Amino acid sequence: MTYISGVCADWLVAKWAEIPPHAQALIRKDLDEQFRRDDEDRAMNAPFKSLGWDCDRDSWEKVRALWAAEQQPARPCELTAAEIAHRAKYLAAEMDTVGQAMVKQSQSTGDAALRGAGWDLQDAAEALRDAIKEQT
Repeated sequence: MTYISGVCADWLVAKWAEIPPHAQALIRKDLDEQFRRDDEDRAMNAPFKSLGWDCDRDSWEKVRALWAAEQQPARPCELTAAEIAHRAKYLAAEMDTVGQAMVKQSQSTGDAALRGAGWDLQDAAEALRDAIKEQT
């Protein structure tokens, strides 16, 4: 969970063609396993994720893209209930934040439509949180 993830990933992408096939296979196997674990960590909202922060995962995605056309996606097409709940909670928090920003902005501009949209977004966030509570 440091800058080194990006440095290593960039190096692997640059040197991939020079890495022997048996080493490529090992890197691929290990990285695919870490993505599987990271998906589980994120679905369970674990405080520490196998691949680190989102920016770290994004760096490793560059490496995984080297063989992406050869394999099925690491994430299942259908989300698990735990992952849906995790994403919904994150989405509700983001909706709330944006709604609050819209209301605050409307106070300085006097834009009633912006204020109303901000309130609507906050109401939708609350409804989403309520729906999550009912499902879990």
